[in-house]
Amino acid sequence: NSFLVANFAHASPGKLVFDPFCGSASLLVSAAKFGCHTMGGDIDLRVIRGKEKDKDMPSHCRFARTVDTVDITPLNNFRQYGLPEPLDIVRCDNARPTFRFGSLFDAIICDPPYGVRAGARKTGCNKEAKPIPEDLREGHIPGTIAYGISDVLSDLLDMASKYLVVGGRLVFWLPTTPDYKVDDLPQHPAMVMLYNCEEVVTAKWQRRLITMKKIRDAMPGERAVCAIKEEDGGAEAAHDNFS
Repeated sequence: NSFLVANFAHASPGKLVFDPFCGSASLLVSAAKFGCHTMGGDIDLRVIRGKEKDKDMPSHCRFARTVDTVDITPLNNFRQYGLPEPLDIVRCDNARPTFRFGSLFDAIICDPPYGVRAGARKTGCNKEAKPIPEDLREGHIPGTIAYGISDVLSDLLDMASKYLVVGGRLVFWLPTTPDYKVDDLPQHPAMVMLYNCEEVVTAKWQRRLITMKKIRDAMPGERAVCAIKEEDGGAEAAHDNFS
């Protein structure tokens, strides 16, 4: 599936590809295999920093039971396959992109987290925020709150409209149900839908591989809009059941 995403993104040598929910960076590994320069982001520092696990502890690492300790980080996935490492993997928030300039990436690819146990997070606080002491600000890591899928998708399109080059592609997996409708997806004036491919996982849920293309630079104030929420008085999209 990772190579499928890379193909839809038109991954090819010299292109710059970004994954804002990189996790273990499996999508970026596929893009690197096609010769792309890659860059990843994730809001969870535990993912970015990685960790060591004893050989007797459960691990997804294939070598975990043959060596004493294993350093599990996204970068090791690139080293294992002899691929160039990403330009960087940074802590970032899809709801508040930190890049200063637009038109950076040839493609943005991702599989946003969803569900109660592994749902997306964004910077925020459920309680009243307290001032951070001056001497602690440099190393302060902001707290996070739950991040609904509909908000994830709208912010993702807004980010793509700003940071993709014109002609660049946004490719992402959308978890949904058989009740899915075209209007469930948010739309952006600067983005156009190319492909919407269904993968049936079970009788109760499916996922779709969405491919969009940036056709022009976004105008100031333009934002992604979900038709079903605007026209039906705030009706739920099928994918809201996964939030």
